[in-house]
Amino acid sequence: MLDGSDDVILEIPTLAHLWGIAVNTATDKVYAGNTGGSTLNVIDGGQRKSSPVAVGNIPCAIAVDSDARRIYAANYADNSVSVLDARTDAVLATVETAAHPQAIAVNPVTHMVFAVSTRANTVTVIDGTTDRIVANLPVANGPYAVAVNAANNQIFLETIGGDHLVQVDGQTLAVTPVRPAQP
Repeated sequence: MLDGSDDVILEIPTLAHLWGIAVNTATDKVYAGNTGGSTLNVIDGGQRKSSPVAVGNIPCAIAVDSDARRIYAANYADNSVSVLDARTDAVLATVETAAHPQAIAVNPVTHMVFAVSTRANTVTVIDGTTDRIVANLPVANGPYAVAVNAANNQIFLETIGGDHLVQVDGQTLAVTPVRPAQP
């Protein structure tokens, strides 16, 4: 951990292989997925301590919704998303997803969560206010990365098996391939 106030690097003990990391600036906590097990390492930036929180198996991607006070962990081997309370780090819910979710993002304005499954060629859309699935959107060519533009409620997915980006309208959930500009 790099302390931005004095550029001192701090070594904080964690568990085995970490994969996926997110910061909650409201609580000064860092969440890192421990793919060697079924925990998130929660690093308290103020106390500079790390503690494990039990979630699903192989938490590989993490998203933070600071306004809703929720942390989302995509559990690759359990086909689920763990929902945590950002204040207490307690697991509030586990939402089943398509096979092997490996990327996750949240729109902090609408509180909609997007869990991407490369293997199933889908995006599971979860309403973060109810922790219920709104839709499972089919996306061709193996989506593997996701980003949200909260300003215009658009979601972007990168795919493995194609030379294009995919755009999802956050309001209508319409899926549209976006071809890159030709050189």
